[in-house]
Amino acid sequence: MPKLQHLNLNSNNISQITSDIFGPKHTLISCFLSSNHLIYIILISFQKLLQAAAVFLNGNALTFSHSLYLNCSFFQTSNCHGPLSRQCYSTNIQILELSKNRISHLESEMFCPMQNLRKLHLEKNLIKVIRPKAFMGLGSLAYLDLSSNQVYFHTCNFDW
Repeated sequence: MPKLQHLNLNSNNISQITSDIFGPKHTLISCFLSSNHLIYIILISFQKLLQAAAVFLNGNALTFSHSLYLNCSFFQTSNCHGPLSRQCYSTNIQILELSKNRISHLESEMFCPMQNLRKLHLEKNLIKVIRPKAFMGLGSLAYLDLSSNQVYFHTCNFDW
């Protein structure tokens, strides 16, 4: 389906997204995977998924503790040099919906390849700790929702 632009797989029984789910040159503008049973997403699939403008992963069981870790070094390929080489991997994503998951912490530089991100929904997770520079590289971010989490004020750092 080379011309598919919007894919809605909400409210199914999807438990993982494997590396072969998206073709090499998909044209997705939006991908809806809300209210499934996702625990993790294979990295290569997540990289392809983030080429869409809007990705909705809310209402799953994602934790970020294993394969769904967005740190810059995780996005680099063998042709990359330097720990923060954004030219190695950047995304088109503008809206990322991650509310109602099981995310417990936000690591440093976690979202840095997402320089086009405008809206980030992290509400209704289990977030207790936000590491320094967790939002580094999000110069286009206009909306951030961290409501209904368990963030302690002394652990919260919004150093961009």
